[in-house]
Amino acid sequence: MTMKLTPKQERFCLEYVKTGNASEAYRCAYDADRMKPEAVHVAACRLLEKAKVALRIDELRQAIEEEAIADAKARQRWWTQIMYDETAELKDRLKASELLAKAQGDFIERREVSGQGGGPVILKIGDKDIDPEALGW
Repeated sequence: MTMKLTPKQERFCLEYVKTGNASEAYRCAYDADRMKPEAVHVAACRLLEKAKVALRIDELRQAIEEEAIADAKARQRWWTQIMYDETAELKDRLKASELLAKAQGDFIERREVSGQGGGPVILKIGDKDIDPEALGW
């Protein structure tokens, strides 16, 4: 972000993302002990309307969402930890090694499909029967 926030605005954004309550976030970031609840609410709403504050809140929310979703490397790292964990049950270690192998493409599942009576598969498109072998499939 190119616009700088004051330390209090940054704290407000962090608290708002954490609690979801603008008034509570305002009380944490600013000296609001002597303010009436209505005044705190108005001040918090005004802060939320500032473009740079709203952009920072969006940034923080996106970062939280990205951290919450494990990517492929994180999953593989976790499965590897379980696979080597000697305190884990053997079935869990085996499942972790299987999932890790599948994720890395070590297993290729192949299935053979045939048509009626073991013959070729006939595709039906509309009212026409099409032999995939005639198409080079």
